Amino acid sequence: MGGKKFMKRDRQYLALVVLMALTLDFKSDGASFSEGFEAGTFSDWTLSVEYSPSTYQYLVEPSPGVYAPASYPFGPLSNPYICQDIGFVDDVGAPEGGRYLQLTPGGGTTGNHYKERPFTAPNGDPYVFLDRDYGVVLSREFSIAEGQKLSLLVNFYTADYPPFNYDDLEVRINGTTIYKLGVADVFGGFPEGWGSGWKEVVWSPPSPGDYVLSLASFQDDQEFSSASFDRIEIVPEPSSGLILALGLFAVTMGRGLALKASRKS
Repeated sequence: MGGKKFMKRDRQYLALVVLMALTLDFKSDGASFSEGFEAGTFSDWTLSVEYSPSTYQYLVEPSPGVYAPASYPFGPLSNPYICQDIGFVDDVGAPEGGRYLQLTPGGGTTGNHYKERPFTAPNGDPYVFLDRDYGVVLSREFSIAEGQKLSLLVNFYTADYPPFNYDDLEVRINGTTIYKLGVADVFGGFPEGWGSGWKEVVWSPPSPGDYVLSLASFQDDQEFSSASFDRIEIVPEPSSGLILALGLFAVTMGRGLALKASRKS
């Protein structure tokens, strides 16, 4: 009788510990990088712009009605059209929190020609921005420890079609692209307008340390494309809670079998 009570208490104890371990397993023990997206801000990210090397992006008006290619000496946030390329979508179907980040270089330009977009620079000079063949990139540093990995969700949509495959979504680590979705990856025939749906990207570091994560989207001079990102976080690897639960289960079962064998003998 005492053995049965012991076994019952042991099983109750095991169930409680396994439940606690599994609960811990489903909680990330690292940082979340997309919390700001829920508040509609990317203030903890650094914005940069990458242009096609074969084109120029800015014009300046040295004399009335005359425009010439020019370099732009100010940061990308001073260009109102670049700022419009970064948005936050409210969607009850968002993977996390009801809102996600969306990058749309060119502001969703459609038609057969890029648009010339005039604006005034911080020093008062008039510029014209040519929203063609460029990409916006959001980057931030992060630290990752032994036994952790980076996880994020991405979704690429495009109204473009092959062979015009410039538009894409990219995830980079330290400047190297580790994941990419482009027009050819999602195109399904005419009428065009296809999306990848939400996909998980998982990256395991070669070693613990500090890295730079970049989220990027590029677009040419025609048709609309968007790159969406959500639930960016550091998660444990391997599943430490599950391993603990299985270990406790094995120990307890071993004790139970040993007790049963001793009673038979």
